[in-house]
Amino acid sequence: SQQRLTGLILTFYPPALGLLLLAIAPHLMTVMFEESVGRILLGVALVLQVLGALVIRRILRLDV
Repeated sequence: SQQRLTGLILTFYPPALGLLLLAIAPHLMTVMFEESVGRILLGVALVLQVLGALVIRRILRLDV
């Protein structure tokens, strides 16, 4: 149960932090959406986030 909560926190923390930065300093985050390099970085971040969530899920399913 505690491991599952940790997995959820690690999964949702980066997107929540991105939204917080967008709310606090939109001029910094809008570059990520307007520039092609920023969109590429957002795509890479999304892929890595999904892979990380899948790895965490798989680790939590291991029954020792």
